[in-house]
Amino acid sequence: MPEMIAVVDAVAEDPRFNSHYTVIFDIRNAEYTAELSDGEAFVAVLKRRMNDFKNRFALLVPQHLQFLAKLYSVLASTGGFDRMQCFTELKEAEAWCRTSP
Repeated sequence: MPEMIAVVDAVAEDPRFNSHYTVIFDIRNAEYTAELSDGEAFVAVLKRRMNDFKNRFALLVPQHLQFLAKLYSVLASTGGFDRMQCFTELKEAEAWCRTSP
């Protein structure tokens, strides 16, 4: 999780990044052991970076993490960051990112 948070921070701070871009955060091939407490940490960085990510934020995860990622989406939404959804298929994430909020 610390590496994922560092990537979110790095993207937000990159001068080439525009806050109105959509984001597909693909961790399907990451070596990640999920823990329930990670959701709070991930949501905290999204809340802290809310003004940096003003458009849709798709979280692309492997099938075995889908349930936990959906929980992260719910936590983010209840925490005020309602622009995140999770997906296991790139085409679904891209289609969702193209639709109007």
